Parts: sequence; C-alpha cells; structure tokens
Amino acid sequence: MTTRPDTKPAVIAGGGLGGLFTAALLCQKGIPTLVLERLSALGGRFTSKHVKGFQIGTGALHALPHGSRGPAAQLIRQLGLHIEIADCVPRCGVLRFRDREIYAADVMDAIKVGNGLLEQAEVVKIVTCLLRMKRCEGTLHDWFLAHSGCENLYRAFNGLCAFALGMSCRRVSVMAFVNFMKDVRRFGGPGLIRGGCKGLVHELERYVLCNGGTILREAALTHVRVTRGKVSEITFAVGGQTRSMPTDFLVSSIDPASLRGMIDGEEPDESLTHGLDPLYGIKVSFWSERPLLGHSGVLFPLGWDNVSGVVEPTNADPAFAPAGKSLLIAYHVLESKGANAQIEGMLSDLSELFPEFARERIVATQVYSGRYPVNWAPTGEGIAGNSQIRGLHFVGDAVNAPHTMAERVAASAQDAAVCVIREYTENRN
Repeated sequence: MTTRPDTKPAVIAGGGLGGLFTAALLCQKGIPTLVLERLSALGGRFTSKHVKGFQIGTGALHALPHGSRGPAAQLIRQLGLHIEIADCVPRCGVLRFRDREIYAADVMDAIKVGNGLLEQAEVVKIVTCLLRMKRCEGTLHDWFLAHSGCENLYRAFNGLCAFALGMSCRRVSVMAFVNFMKDVRRFGGPGLIRGGCKGLVHELERYVLCNGGTILREAALTHVRVTRGKVSEITFAVGGQTRSMPTDFLVSSIDPASLRGMIDGEEPDESLTHGLDPLYGIKVSFWSERPLLGHSGVLFPLGWDNVSGVVEPTNADPAFAPAGKSLLIAYHVLESKGANAQIEGMLSDLSELFPEFARERIVATQVYSGRYPVNWAPTGEGIAGNSQIRGLHFVGDAVNAPHTMAERVAASAQDAAVCVIREYTENRN
C-alpha cells in the first residue's frame, strides 16, 4: 500500500457489500483505504458460488430490492461500475391464491385482492391510509386486526413482509412496512443483477484496487485501540502473523457483538449492540427443465403457509443455470418450530405449487441462523451508524439506516463515507 508518510489509511473491517461500497466511495475521494476480509472470498452474504453448475447466492437472491432506481443502483452509477440491473416485471410481483393469480404493477394493485365491490373499497381505504401515515406504534399485525377484516389483504401483506423485510406481520412494525411501501412507489420493485451478486462484488473490488485501495483476504481484525475517546490503532492477523497499524478511522461491517470484544482502552460502548434482533430464514434453490413462473418478478404464494416467495432469476439472466435449465429460489422466514420441520413444510408446499418439483432437483438448502442471519436487525431498527467513539463507524444490515436489505446496506455505506470524508478533510486542514 503506497501512501504519503504522514497519511494513515482508513480501515474497513469486512469485505462484504457494505464494506466494499464504503471503500469504493473513500477511494473515489482519494482517501487511502485498507479493507480487511477474514475469509478467502469477498462479498460475505452478498456474493454467489457455483453449485452443480448453478449460481447460488450466499445470502441474497441476486437482487436489489428497488432495482435500477434504488439507493444501491444510484451508488453503482455514482461510482461508474459496469453493472446491469434488470428490473423485475411485474415490479410488485404476482400474488397466487388457490383460485387465481394477480399481477401487481403497483402497490395500489392490492385492490384486486378484494372479493366484490365492498371489499375492494375496504382494501383501497386501508392501502390509502397506510400510504398517508406519518406515525404509528405497534406491529402491522395488531394494526391490521384493528382496522380491517379482509383476509386476502392480510395474506398479501404478510407474504410481502416475509419476503421483502424478512419477518412476518406479527414482527414488522407498522412504520417499517409503510416506509417500504413508500419506497416501492418512489423507486420501484426489485431488480436482478445480471451476472449475480458476485458480479457486483468483483466490480467493487476492481474499483477499489484501481483507485489506490488495498484489500487483504484472510485478514481478521483482532484488536481496536481507543485513546482519549478516539480510534488510534488496529491490530489484525494475516498470514500467520499479527500486525498493528495506526489509523484515525475504522468502518466496521462485522457483527457488533464481536467488535465490542475487540475494543480496548475505554469503557465498553453499550450502543454497539443495542437494537440487534437478528432475522432468520430458509432458502431452497431448485431447477426445472423449463421456466415455471414465466416472469422475472416475485411469486407470492398466499394460499400456502411455508413459502414466502419464489423467484426465477434465469428469466432475467439465463447464465444463472446450465444451458436448457431454469433456476428457482424459494424463501421463507425461519420460525420457532425448527429448521428441519420447516424445510419439510417448504418442500411439501413447493410440490403443490409446482408439479415439476422433485427433491432430487434441489441444488441447495440454506439455513440462515445464529451467527449467519438474514439480517442482524429488522428494518427500522438497529445500531447507530456513528459510534460514541470518534472515528468508529458502522455499515451493513445491523445499522438503523433507511430502506431494506441491500438498499439499507448501501445507504449505511453512503452515510459512513460522508462522515469519514468530512472528518478526514477536517484532520488534514
């Protein structure tokens, strides 16, 4: 890493999506930057691996929640990355009931779930009320029961919450759901990244390295020294050796509980773990000889209890699967009854949804729990992006930043980069 003798690099702990976005933004401003990634591969829960010839995401569904118009796509354009995003059609998905399917191009298409004019009028009233809402306490489940008796609309909301926010109506707050609906109206629905999550990770890596940054793989942060309330030094292990480095800035995307145990020199910052409530889930990837959905949007199976949503990324990019095959990905929130029982329930529902489904066509079954969650904190919750320790910032899905999933990660990276750039400029002056 080549820097002037009087320049300390900003250190990014974690080479996932949030860490790489932050590193790229700092490199864009000419700030010397070092990324430390504990594993041998970059991307964390936002990359992909080849399994039996298929591209299987380590965490994400190869998608950005708000496609080509969302915060992540805006950062991609700002950095000039060579990434193509195919917006899903229909943008709000397809609602499949036992007796019909509804193509939803907009959140107001929820009107179609009503049976008869009176129930449709009630649906319009409920959706309009939510879109106009400014403040409300409690869960969406409790609010809905107090304001509506439309069972089909509740199923639609619950399926959307589970797939898009990673939790059911019983857990998601009213305002988190309202803000998500408003984001969909503002930015649009999901979009698939051509080439998969790994393509974006590779582009970010290329950008960092081409703009003066350094990335070390199999390099684990082990210690953070704080002096007079400010980050002053970090220690990391790499290649069987331990190295220390002075720095004024540490941006962390590793889980806050682990980082808290590495900080030395001050009283522990209680805010580092406040607001964490991990979300867990199950993903089943399987293949078919032909496309089963016929569109690139999300299928919400609202008459089935064990599948929150299904996507078929090969409808947007055939390269996700070997020639002549289609890849489908089903997701569901992991509940308290246990992963094994829930997987069996998912497989049973998939057999009903798709007559072509067979267990021998399963490419991968992934359980996100424990130290490998879907998200470290629910949408609308989490830790602050700026620590009480000066020079210490956080990015990733543990941070209480706007939006959801990858969009939330991008927003946290943008916020952290703005803070570091400002503080770096002040220090230099």
